[in-house]
Amino acid sequence: MPDGLTKWDPSGLLHILSLAGPADAALILHHLKDDLSAAAHALDHALTLGDTEAMRHPIHALVALCGTAGAACLHQKACDLRDQIGAGLDTEARALALSLQTGAARLAERLATELGR
Repeated sequence: MPDGLTKWDPSGLLHILSLAGPADAALILHHLKDDLSAAAHALDHALTLGDTEAMRHPIHALVALCGTAGAACLHQKACDLRDQIGAGLDTEARALALSLQTGAARLAERLATELGR
């Protein structure tokens, strides 16, 4: 699956949510979904502008958020993109950014549907 969710393993996230208890788990999941969506949107906007400096914050956020959600492939894409944009926004970096943005948006959707919250 090109969205980077083929190896999504939410078990770590589910463990965190179980430790938090129902009310806090719902809040954590809500913020995780919102933050993933916001970072994906910010990355898309910066990519449209070709602004590598504006890409740094959403990439940094996606490294953490994708890792927390158990999306190892997306986490790695975010790390790779963070390392690549230092040299500029070439065709490979653009493709990676688009893949990461799409994957993060889909991950936010899957958190809502598959974890049922």
